[in-house]
Amino acid sequence: MWNYPRYIAGLLVLPAWLAGISAAPGASDELVKAANKEAVLLIYGGATLQHMTLLIENFNRTHPAIKVNYLRKSGSSLFELIVRELRAKTYNADAYVPLTVDQAIFLAERKWLTRYASPERSAFPEQAKDRDGYWTTLYQTGHVYAYNTRQVNSKEAPRAYDDLLQPKWKGKIMMDEEEDLWYASVLEILGKEKGLRFMRGLAQQQPMFQGSKTLMMQLLCAGEVALAFPVNFNQANDAKKRGCPSEFVVFEPQTQRPPFVIAMAHNAPHPAAAKLFIDFLLAKEPQRFMQENIFRQSARLDVEPSGDLAKLKGVRTWRSDWNAIFKERSSYRDAFMKTFNLSAR
Repeated sequence: MWNYPRYIAGLLVLPAWLAGISAAPGASDELVKAANKEAVLLIYGGATLQHMTLLIENFNRTHPAIKVNYLRKSGSSLFELIVRELRAKTYNADAYVPLTVDQAIFLAERKWLTRYASPERSAFPEQAKDRDGYWTTLYQTGHVYAYNTRQVNSKEAPRAYDDLLQPKWKGKIMMDEEEDLWYASVLEILGKEKGLRFMRGLAQQQPMFQGSKTLMMQLLCAGEVALAFPVNFNQANDAKKRGCPSEFVVFEPQTQRPPFVIAMAHNAPHPAAAKLFIDFLLAKEPQRFMQENIFRQSARLDVEPSGDLAKLKGVRTWRSDWNAIFKERSSYRDAFMKTFNLSAR
């Protein structure tokens, strides 16, 4: 029987099962043997304890000989720890699960990650992984456009970007003041000229702004605004399940938050265990397990949305070029702020 993990000073310690070793999906016998010999794996990440426990338990059902330890830090503190240790040439972590894609890009540019071309990467689209084998998308989260059903009926709800420019929405929209990356993705979708024209028109709708999607959904549920966007699918779906008088629509192709990625640490002390863990989490069945148990959408081409995410089945996804976007992020941020007059806030 699995005992609930201990969590001490930010470190999750999970005991290994002692029998029934079997191969992970697609794992070679040599890799499994080497990982079992190492017997230990240390993961750094920002995922919640609850979510990481589920992922590690699933891994240990197949690989019980490996004790998995998890060091969790939230927000920027995780990235600061990683950079501080690397600059000091201190190598404790074996894998990062997950990093934000901009963090992974920063580390990869400095060769502070280990290249590992997992055989599972072939099932992911090109935009969901880097060209050099440093990182691969672990999960993604799509944007939706939420509306208050007491103010907007389903027939009146917007279905495309131009619908947001209709006069009836003036003064009734709430947007996220931090979403310059949504701005960049929409410009990719519409093309620069049309996209800029749309953004200028949207600014004329006099949207209100908040810096928290959670607060945006609370205000929408309270009827303070009619529309709120972009919000994450999980937030809109959870609010509806809790009884919020809301619904949401998806504009196709659906824009995404920057993905959360998995990567092997530089000079990982337990490289075989790190590779095995990465292979396992990127494999088809564990990706489906992740969707249905922690409600995060897989980027694998052969995994359809399931569980609550089945609502997104058949929805076309826009694959942003995150490397290109983050290289120009300051320009996108400045343009977003200027267009919506946010610099004066």
